[in-house]
Amino acid sequence: MKHTTALSLLVLAFWSSCQVGRADSISFTFTTLDVPGATSTALHGINGAGQIVGSYTTSANTNLHGFLYSGGSFTTFDAPSPQAIDTTLSGINDAGQIVGTLFEANRFPRAFKLDSSGFTVLDFPNGSQATGINNHGQIVGGFFDAGDRHGFVDTNGVVTAIDVPGVPGTLIQGINGLGQLILNAATYNGFLYSNGVFTDIGFPGTRDTSLFGINDAGQIVGLPSGVLDPINGFIPISLPGARSTIPSGINNVGQIVGGFVDSSGVEHGFIATPVPEAASVLFIAAGLLATMLIGQRRVVAPS
Repeated sequence: MKHTTALSLLVLAFWSSCQVGRADSISFTFTTLDVPGATSTALHGINGAGQIVGSYTTSANTNLHGFLYSGGSFTTFDAPSPQAIDTTLSGINDAGQIVGTLFEANRFPRAFKLDSSGFTVLDFPNGSQATGINNHGQIVGGFFDAGDRHGFVDTNGVVTAIDVPGVPGTLIQGINGLGQLILNAATYNGFLYSNGVFTDIGFPGTRDTSLFGINDAGQIVGLPSGVLDPINGFIPISLPGARSTIPSGINNVGQIVGGFVDSSGVEHGFIATPVPEAASVLFIAAGLLATMLIGQRRVVAPS
């Protein structure tokens, strides 16, 4: 518990200040990754083994299709539902469990899980989205009820609804091994939920922030395009020559995946691999050690 408290306090102390850090302290090498034959590719999640999930379209079919990239090979996936027209894969954990969302002909979304047991739709009567899964198998996302959207955490089939107090339209975008959540609201605010406390996170230089991924070291990626690092502050991410860059996921060694639009308007997937200073390496290692010490003993469920 001492490790958990110390790490959480360190993370929350930084997020509360939200100051711009030394943007030159971490640099990235970028790799473009596209599904062969695709007209657009977006990467959404990456695990510790470098396995990646995402979505793509083709010239023959503008519907979304999911894919897994593992060991240098692509495996495509469409939800086995007669009503599904779009499929996207959003998150993958170190055990290879995958979550995603299918969209039916009437655009009705349904969250699902894909693992060694097969394909399982998560049961929400009015529609849902699955956005992330941690190494304990906890699934996060959002569900709809009477026209509003609420965040949820699914822990071994037990669902907990979580809403940012006083803010409409909550969607939980990510969960790490410590049970820390990142959430987006309809007001274009991003929030961190840790130890029962919501912290409003604003990326520097803008009124609107969207958060998409968090790792066990507390690094968060989102828009405006960048990563918020507890040691180095906010570090912009932009591929040279790109019209726009959207980082969507980050693993426990700091690799970031997402999509970018090139000068001709085509979307491609990218992997950003960090080249950090020694201090950042030590921080990530300390965060992961804390996770290993406490994460193997218990699953952290939000209260």
